[in-house]
Amino acid sequence: MPLDSYPLPGCGAPSGIAVSADDRTAYVFCRSTNQLAALTFARPGGGLDAGDAVRVTPLGEGPRDAQVAEGRRLFYTATDVTLTDVMSCASCHPDGRDDGFTWLHDTGSMFPTWTFQTSAPRGARRQTPMLAGRVETTGPYGWLAESKTLTDRIVAGFRLHRRGWWSNYSPETPKDPTEAPKARALAAFLRTGLVPPPRPAGELSDTQKRGKALFESAAVGCAKCHSGPSFTDRAPTPLRLPTRDAGLDDEDDTPFEEGIVGGYRTPSLLFVGGTPPYFHDGSAPTLEALFEHNGDRMGKTQELDAGDRAALIAYLRTL
Repeated sequence: MPLDSYPLPGCGAPSGIAVSADDRTAYVFCRSTNQLAALTFARPGGGLDAGDAVRVTPLGEGPRDAQVAEGRRLFYTATDVTLTDVMSCASCHPDGRDDGFTWLHDTGSMFPTWTFQTSAPRGARRQTPMLAGRVETTGPYGWLAESKTLTDRIVAGFRLHRRGWWSNYSPETPKDPTEAPKARALAAFLRTGLVPPPRPAGELSDTQKRGKALFESAAVGCAKCHSGPSFTDRAPTPLRLPTRDAGLDDEDDTPFEEGIVGGYRTPSLLFVGGTPPYFHDGSAPTLEALFEHNGDRMGKTQELDAGDRAALIAYLRTL
């Protein structure tokens, strides 16, 4: 019987099933309510009988701030039609990380592509960005820096990720009055309730120090845009289409929008070593591929030899 067929009172976003050695008890983590549900079956092999016992136990008190607690609930729910009618935020951003996929924003189909409106020619590919540890600043947000604040971006996300009649959203479409308070709750959770991955501790190696010096040098120019504690100036910067021999995923039908007015917002480099693929459209599968074919599209890396590139990548993996 499917997990959602069992009564789990008060358990929000059930997931993460573990079964006891005797196959008599199933443990389920309730993500949005921070609880552990235990289903003890009256007979081996399961089956919902009158004698089955269900216990739901809190795992600590959870966020003390009511707004953060509400944001956590919203982040893991897939049943709130203000947010989406098909997937939760956590479906693509598990625990605030990323799913490693690149989605095609195309109104012509549903899966495996996505279906929200875009003004870009031929549709637009967007890789799922990491959230944990990257949303502390005031803004702007969005690949094109189109959202002034994080709350604005979340509201835009509501409209981008809804299906049905919402796929035809326009400025004239009546707005949901609950959007703003739900977006503020989600923003509070994203900034205080997510745990980013650990960063490497200890002194930099000689190779990493060499990469840091290259990164910060005016000659290479990485730090010109990737500056500050989040390694981004958050400003939109023009990004040219890769050359035809670049070796990236740049076939004729690739929806890489060249000539976007204003350019693409400089992404944060925090935890960049663990967040492939790269570029807004996910066209670089690894950091090595990015630098091999970058030329001078971002910074001045064309003249770097293999050792310098390796050192620069080694430093980036420490961020």
